[in-house]
Amino acid sequence: MRKNQIWTDEETAVLLKHWKDHTQRELHDNFLPNKTPVQICQKKMLMKLVGRRKWSEEERGILIEHGADYTHKEMVKKFLPNKTPRQVVDMRKYLGISRRAHKAAGFVVCFYDGAYDENHNFKGKLKFLLIKGGFGWEFPKGHIEKGESRLETAKRETEEETGLVIEKIHPTFKFLSKYFVTIDYKTREKLACPIPKTVAYFMGVAPSKDVKLSFEHSEYGWFSYKEAFEKLSKNKKEVLNAAMLALTFKNGK
Repeated sequence: MRKNQIWTDEETAVLLKHWKDHTQRELHDNFLPNKTPVQICQKKMLMKLVGRRKWSEEERGILIEHGADYTHKEMVKKFLPNKTPRQVVDMRKYLGISRRAHKAAGFVVCFYDGAYDENHNFKGKLKFLLIKGGFGWEFPKGHIEKGESRLETAKRETEEETGLVIEKIHPTFKFLSKYFVTIDYKTREKLACPIPKTVAYFMGVAPSKDVKLSFEHSEYGWFSYKEAFEKLSKNKKEVLNAAMLALTFKNGK
């Protein structure tokens, strides 16, 4: 038998003290470096250490109040230091708590090297503005703040991200893009529970092609429909197609 398979009294005492609040991996990383997660699991089974630390009514109340707005790791860090992220995930599922849907709004910004008449008929050589951030090429957009309408958010975010003030807005176009967020935007880690997200897109004509990017983005470009389509992800391709269809219908082609 290998040496690290033999449990000392001290190691057993450490396991008894911490097993309720930590996973096998956490016990190995923080308290029992000479034991593998598998060995810790086997020892717990031999000692009949089953189940997890009980949740108090206060802890449940905290999870119910904040669980929809924070990730499991954020819940542990901010509100539940005696719980592990895994325990938070499990209890959230048990209580039926889902992450609150993210809501955002943005603009499909286009520009015409040609005419835009008084009746809002789009004419000329059509270009679409795309900006590039940490997750690839996209349209200007951002989260809706409290008290804002979707259109107000779209205007604000477009100005913040590109420096463009959109005044000429397509009178009928609005597209809702719905999908699930699977990665934490801050840590880039995979989320245990995907978060539903809805982005409301409007469409407008830029006053010029002079873009001033925010620090959140590294590149921008004015692209034809075909060029833009090749750069966008599946969800954003649907937005572009809907915008192009609206423009085509508006022009009666």
